[in-house]
Amino acid sequence: MNRDPFGKHVKGYYSSQTLSSEKLQALMSIEAPEAEAAGQLPSRQITYWMGRWRFQRNLSIAAGLLLLVVGTFQLQSLMAPVMNSLPYRVAQEIALNHNKQLANEFEASTFSKLAALMIKLDFAPHVAKRVEALDYQMTGGRYCSIQGQLAAQVRLIGEQEKEITLYQTQLNKELATLQESEYIVDGVNVQLWFENGRLFGLAKSAL
Repeated sequence: MNRDPFGKHVKGYYSSQTLSSEKLQALMSIEAPEAEAAGQLPSRQITYWMGRWRFQRNLSIAAGLLLLVVGTFQLQSLMAPVMNSLPYRVAQEIALNHNKQLANEFEASTFSKLAALMIKLDFAPHVAKRVEALDYQMTGGRYCSIQGQLAAQVRLIGEQEKEITLYQTQLNKELATLQESEYIVDGVNVQLWFENGRLFGLAKSAL
């Protein structure tokens, strides 16, 4: 015999109860944090985080481009005095002539033969001491100019059949202010120096 009719009644009442669909959905939503921890995010949260990732990525790209533009501008500002200097302009002119690879006007294998052919020059082209140490073969030369002054461009074949051009001209008041220097311009290594009252320039590929 059951001596607790009230308890039996309470037990029967709760056993007959069911959850509404709204309450069931609310309880299921409580499991979201556990799903997040397991890497199973709801689609709306995935969309949110993907959007945030794209925003941060685009922001990083924009910042990088801005730094690149600013850095380029600052580099150009720093390089401007050098690029406007007389030595750099001379090196740039020599590099331009070297890259043109124009054919010889005069075929000669020695400087003495070349000097006899280039009669427009006020000086006789000769080999510079710095070039004497190189292993080269002369093919000839042609007229050119350096800062508006007539000059000789001598074509040489160096080691591994590399093309080398040697420039020389007499000094004038402007060119006499140059200092011995070396530049890489448009992929060409250009060395400038003085010897026997002349300006010499040696150009070869920087690669």
